[in-house]
Amino acid sequence: MVPVHPVIMAYITEPTMRETLWKEFLRRGFDVYGEVSLTDGQIDLVVETPNGEQWGIEVKNRWRLLNFSAYGGYTTPDPEETDNDELSKSEFRDLSEQVAKYAETGQLDRIFIATQNPQPLKDAFMTTDVVLDADPGLSTVEIVDYPGYIQSALLPPSTVSHLKPQLPNDRPLCDATRSTEILDHGQLLPDAPADPLSISENREPEVAHACWEAFPVAVREGVVPNRRGKTPLRLDVVGYTGLPTSHQIYRKGPEQAGHIVGIEAKGDVTPAVTTQLENYIESGGLTQLYLAVPNETVGRAVEILEDADGPATAVGVLGVTGPSDDLLCYRNPETLDLDVGGLFVGQSDSRMSEIGWGRAWNLSEQLVPAYSQSAGKVEPADPPYRK
Repeated sequence: MVPVHPVIMAYITEPTMRETLWKEFLRRGFDVYGEVSLTDGQIDLVVETPNGEQWGIEVKNRWRLLNFSAYGGYTTPDPEETDNDELSKSEFRDLSEQVAKYAETGQLDRIFIATQNPQPLKDAFMTTDVVLDADPGLSTVEIVDYPGYIQSALLPPSTVSHLKPQLPNDRPLCDATRSTEILDHGQLLPDAPADPLSISENREPEVAHACWEAFPVAVREGVVPNRRGKTPLRLDVVGYTGLPTSHQIYRKGPEQAGHIVGIEAKGDVTPAVTTQLENYIESGGLTQLYLAVPNETVGRAVEILEDADGPATAVGVLGVTGPSDDLLCYRNPETLDLDVGGLFVGQSDSRMSEIGWGRAWNLSEQLVPAYSQSAGKVEPADPPYRK
């Protein structure tokens, strides 16, 4: 079998890296806010430093920035060989414009780009002809100097240590195990009149972060099967209380292998959420499902679920005070039948990607994304523990 590279994942990489950075900056004593709206656009993280600076951090998955045609089409580059990455001109152009847009708001003191290995990206920004080649209309004087760069791990060290015993030796964890480091602080942006940041208006990111923090292993925007279409559904958080592999949980059952827990995080809640929750239950890819909300919204969430008709009555409720606080369970979930152990990754292939992780397989040196699932293509036999 061609080795699987867990560094190449559908959906989850950028949002999970964002949570890992959030956790690390909290550990260092900074205040952190997720998905902060600027006057022009929304940035992944804003960090407030002890000396009062506000840093904006844009998180990028290295694998989305690559020019795969430089590697012979969709052949997978070596996960360890990051220093010689060739960047996609279109992705680089889009990132350049995004960073410039954030800087022009005047609401941030510094802007950082965080990725698995930022050196090739930094080199590209510092090379004028590369910038001009990406987009001749860009103002290279304004954009090539000021970003800072952060080397970001995919997962925090505690999660990696929990994962290692569960992964075969042919699955490298290079992106997961690299340390999180600020490699370059960039330049202090010039003062400009600006509107204050609205960093407390959106509670949903901090609710999701608290839920992600609560599990020994969890991913953000994890995937579960979609019974009504070909593209998997995405949950805010998919966490594992035992083994971090859906196939083993499917075969052994949650009593022996632990639960696959889905969490839908909301800053506010309306009865419309029940439709979304029912779709997750119908996926057959979870053993528990929660609705997580700020503590002040718990009563409304419980009321909506108790008044619901149908599958949503099986959903539990979690209350969250802040992004690093413990969760409080206000309504216990029912145990759901795990009907599938994973997602088929292609019409002609019997191997499956993991629920939650959405791992892409490297088949015959080709990238096959997990989101190319086929409707109805699920593991057919009942798991042994239910026989």
